[in-house]
Amino acid sequence: MATSWSQRKRSRALTREVSPNFTKALANYFGTGPTDVDASRAAHANYVAALRENGVEVEVLPGLSDFPDCTFVEDAGVVIDDAVVIPYMGHPSRRGEQVAVREYLGRCLEVFEMPEGAKMDGGDVIFFDDRFLVGHSTRTNMAGIEFFSGVALTRGYPTMVFEVPESTLHLTTICSSPKPGMLVPCRRTHGAGSICRTCG
Repeated sequence: MATSWSQRKRSRALTREVSPNFTKALANYFGTGPTDVDASRAAHANYVAALRENGVEVEVLPGLSDFPDCTFVEDAGVVIDDAVVIPYMGHPSRRGEQVAVREYLGRCLEVFEMPEGAKMDGGDVIFFDDRFLVGHSTRTNMAGIEFFSGVALTRGYPTMVFEVPESTLHLTTICSSPKPGMLVPCRRTHGAGSICRTCG
């Protein structure tokens, strides 16, 4: 049965260590200079520590040398109550990151694996109040959205679809929902404000 944002208890989190080859990660959307692996590892450790300090049970999967982007674990699985959608990821270099995520989450959740042809990154999904906002982007196509929406509907959640500018990686790059009833858009991104207006 569907639950609202405020009813959800976030007591567990799945994370993944920074890859030893993080310098080879897909970074063309950021362009802020060379990747500092040591700084990235320190930031990740602080993130995990902050979660634990706030009572969250955290599982940390090992980083993968073959998948430089693997630390962005939210892209490899989207949890919907007692289910998890395992996306067919949008960039070829990232396909394979899902294996360990599927194995871990499949122990306690019903797994829905997205078929080839449909594609999605979890970064294009935001849970807002009683629905999912999904971005149609360079990483997520309509077939992927339709698959995800079908699973969400079986759990009682509708979805709303938004176009993500080609200059932007994911929906979560331009918008986030830090607490119930709140959407925070990126002012400088075309279309981000309209998401907030549409969701009211």
